[in-house]
Formats: sequence, C-alpha cells, structure tokens
Amino acid sequence: MAALSLVPDPAVLTVQAGIFLVNYVVIKKLMVEPYVKMRAMRDKQTRGSQDDAGKYLTEAEAIQGRLVQRLSHAANEAKQAREQVRAAALENRQSIVAAAEVDSRKHVAAVEQEVQRELAQEQAKVPGIVKSLTDEVYQVALA
Repeated sequence: MAALSLVPDPAVLTVQAGIFLVNYVVIKKLMVEPYVKMRAMRDKQTRGSQDDAGKYLTEAEAIQGRLVQRLSHAANEAKQAREQVRAAALENRQSIVAAAEVDSRKHVAAVEQEVQRELAQEQAKVPGIVKSLTDEVYQVALA
C-alpha cells in the first residue's frame, strides 16, 4: 500500500505561496484598489452633494426669508401710499362738494329772488287785469 505522507513539501508550499502572492497582487491592483478608489470617490461626491444641497437649502431659506420681508415691507408701503392717496382724494372730494354746495345755494337763492321778483310783478299786474275785466264785464252787462 502506498503511504500517505503528511509532511509538507517545501517546494510545493513555495510554489503555492508564490501563486497566491502573484494572484493577490494582480487582484489587488486590477480589482480591489479601483473598487476602493471608486467607492471613496462616490462617497465623496455623495457627501459633497449632500453638503452642497444642505448649503443651497439654507441659502434658499435665507433668500426666501429676505423676499418675504421685502414683500411685507412693499405691501406696507403700498398700503400707506394707498391711504395717503385716499385721504387726499377724500379731502379733494370734500372741497369740491363744499364748493358745489355754496354754488348751488347761491344759484337757488338767485332763482328764488327771480321768482319772488316775477311774482311781485305779476301780483302788481293783477289789480289792472281785474279792473279791465271788471270794466269789460260791466260794458257787456250794460250793452
């Protein structure tokens, strides 16, 4: 029967160690290092993008806050301007209405005076008209 030798052969161990080391170096250089480098780059870009996104989000919130503040300020200014214009318009309206009232009162007073004058003239004519009608009726009654 053949005998099984459990003593390691140094030549075989050396060849296997050499093959392992060559394979280790090749695999490390061709696969592991590029993978690790790519993974690190991807993590760096992802973290950088996340940091940039956070920075941009903070910046956008600050800009939004400033815009809201500016819009609020502009709305307040517009409200004040509207109130000033409205007050000036009301004052102008009041002066126009007051002038129209004064003018209309003067006109009404003038018309009333004209009516009173014409009424007085017509009333002054009444006795003459009554006398002439009386004379006519008297003439017709006598004739």
